[in-house]
Amino acid sequence: CQDRVKPEARQVVRRLQDEFGIEVHMVTGDNRRAAAAVARQAGVPPSHVHSEVMPEGKVDIVNEIRGELHPATAGRYRRIGTISESLVAMVGDGINDGPALSQADVGIALGAGTEVAIDCADIVLTRSDLSDVLCVLHLARATFLRIRLNFVWAFGYNVVAIPMYSALI
Repeated sequence: CQDRVKPEARQVVRRLQDEFGIEVHMVTGDNRRAAAAVARQAGVPPSHVHSEVMPEGKVDIVNEIRGELHPATAGRYRRIGTISESLVAMVGDGINDGPALSQADVGIALGAGTEVAIDCADIVLTRSDLSDVLCVLHLARATFLRIRLNFVWAFGYNVVAIPMYSALI
């Protein structure tokens, strides 16, 4: 019995790779053959397919990918005091995804997922539509851009206002 691939999966994977420059991995407990078939339909490169993985193995893979992105942090469970643009995000919906969702820098649970997955995630998508992951990324980028813009305005205001106020005193 082969898992059904969500109709939007191929487009979402392509956009994550092309638009956002995100390296997509598929981590599943399914056997190699089923995982390869699903990955092929979804557009995930064969080298990024991890099959027959138990829940604790998913945590190890999240840490392994993090180590590849951040060689200095390989083997550690938490990065402390470092800032980088490379983060590990995990999207899941099952009880087996819970530990990896909580271990990833950003855990995203699909709304129709298990309560464990939803409790472990940082973000819960109310629908089980993978294209909502793209919406989350667009929203996060817009929010971060707004924060940067606010810092620029606050800095500019203080550069002008503080000297003016000092001159009045």
